[in-house]
Amino acid sequence: MFGLFKKKNDFQFGDDEVEFFRNIIKILPQRYSYLESQITKEFILKFKPNQLGYKYSYTFVLNANLENKFLRKDVPQYYIIKNIGIWENVLNIMIYIELDIITGYIGGFKSESLDFKNFDFSRSDLSKLTEKHFSNQDREELLKIIGEVDKQKESKLDIEDTFKIEIPEGDFYTIKNLGDGNYLAVDKQGVVYELLHDPYSVLKKADSINSL
Repeated sequence: MFGLFKKKNDFQFGDDEVEFFRNIIKILPQRYSYLESQITKEFILKFKPNQLGYKYSYTFVLNANLENKFLRKDVPQYYIIKNIGIWENVLNIMIYIELDIITGYIGGFKSESLDFKNFDFSRSDLSKLTEKHFSNQDREELLKIIGEVDKQKESKLDIEDTFKIEIPEGDFYTIKNLGDGNYLAVDKQGVVYELLHDPYSVLKKADSINSL
């Protein structure tokens, strides 16, 4: 669903980035204001191109030790804030930014320009602002794959919050968030893997959830 894996070029998350993303939150409706406190160099360590090659899309690498501080159960598990229009002075066009929100924190973004100093927030456009939500189709597919699971083991997993990750090694369905963009997941045969993004690796952990 989004690119959390496979090592590519990393970009620094510095002062310009902090100012840019904080300014975005400031122009958004009040319901998104809680996101502003997350935008620090201590929490967002860097960002990298989306592994699946989605154009102009980037994934944040987050400080796993701080994730619980910003975790929220009162918002959708994953959604996208779309059509945040901000004028880009050098390109002389309105660029529409997207923010990926994962369990209450910013997981990534989409922007045609990374020259964050060139944006003019006095010329923003929120007239098309919307949220993109996702159905529970991934959960339904996961339940068909794993079948009946030991209740004690299931209680320690995040099956209700699953989503599908498509990487060169195959399609995987997340069953537990390990923090810092890493996941425990199953493939289409129900085999359990640990998916790590830095360094990139796909490690088999068990033949099934019941054998964990």
